[in-house]
Amino acid sequence: MPRQRLPARVNGPYYLAARDKWRVRIIDGDGIRDLFFDSETEARRSMGQVAKKLTPVPSLLGDALVEWVREKERHGSAKPETCAGHLAAMHCFFKGHLTEDLNKITPRRAEAIYSKVITRPTVKSGKPLAAATHQCYRSLAHGFFLWAARKGYVGESPFRNVRPVGRANTGKPQLTLDEAKRYRDAAFALFDEHNDILALAAVVPLYLGLRATEMLSRCVRDLDCNGTMLRIDRGKTRNARRYLAIKATPLRSRLLRLASNRHPEELLFKLNRAGKPHRRAALWRAVHRVCVAARVPLVCTHSLRGLWATLGVESGAAETAVASALGHSSFEMTARHYAQPEAMSDARSERVAGFLDQRSPTPPLAPTPRPSAEKILAALPAHIREQLLRILIGGRAGSVAGKSPSDQP
Repeated sequence: MPRQRLPARVNGPYYLAARDKWRVRIIDGDGIRDLFFDSETEARRSMGQVAKKLTPVPSLLGDALVEWVREKERHGSAKPETCAGHLAAMHCFFKGHLTEDLNKITPRRAEAIYSKVITRPTVKSGKPLAAATHQCYRSLAHGFFLWAARKGYVGESPFRNVRPVGRANTGKPQLTLDEAKRYRDAAFALFDEHNDILALAAVVPLYLGLRATEMLSRCVRDLDCNGTMLRIDRGKTRNARRYLAIKATPLRSRLLRLASNRHPEELLFKLNRAGKPHRRAALWRAVHRVCVAARVPLVCTHSLRGLWATLGVESGAAETAVASALGHSSFEMTARHYAQPEAMSDARSERVAGFLDQRSPTPPLAPTPRPSAEKILAALPAHIREQLLRILIGGRAGSVAGKSPSDQP
């Protein structure tokens, strides 16, 4: 079997004490050759220049996009599923341009690409993209070309002066309280009668406000304290780490039943038919399945999380507590994307009304008159009164005896 050929590379720098030099070794198709430098700084600078020459520069837009997401994943700046989502979004955004040269995307063409994406109907709904979606695509495209500029593939980002169009809607349509109850009952019925595990997962955001990825990545051991707590050990942000109390008995009993007699490291909501963890799209379909069974408007998983935030604010819970339970660092994010504005207004109005009601407390009772010294003495037993008189007379006599003749009257 022929030996596998390794890619071209540059190694070093190595210090050679015998020659008092720094060596850089280059390995490519021409063989092996060494370069020598007087200082480590010069050697490392040369290594960077040589590495750029050895690394093939992607000329096509599609190849550069693949390198971009691979570098993000390699450096840990984004999760693998996030990188896959970014790549899919850029393939949708640059549809029809992936085989073009990277440097042919000029500012004028970038403007035309964005304008076309705004008006192009989507395959799923037949409607144009929402403002928030195409603005996100434009931001990703700009970030990609900034990366390409830092790598030296292009001069600058052609999307630098492309302005976002439209106004992004914040928040999602939410179910009413009656609809949420029907949704809950339908989810429990699908789990109890048809063993629909994702239907049970679809009701958890309504109770705990979890993100879709947080829920699908939970292990059996994360169901802690006999099912009364759910541990989130990692998530989208640093603030995602938290413990959530499961107070609802119907949900707790079903989660315990799902986790019984299973390995602690198994995924709580199990794997799909291919033996892999469920993806967010599967949970999205489960939420729609429950909505159809409950005969309520179709909502997404994120909407249930927003409804949890709205109900939390309406119940009078502290805004910081609601934000912390959602995994947010501040309530500003919660208020902007999750809780309904009218819920926050109503909750604050109730707090103001409660404060105003407390400003008019019940008038205090009239003070009880204090009894006189004569009445107190008359109420004492006779022997106690005699002892008090002896102490009083003795104290006065001692004080008089201690005075000088000039002080006495």
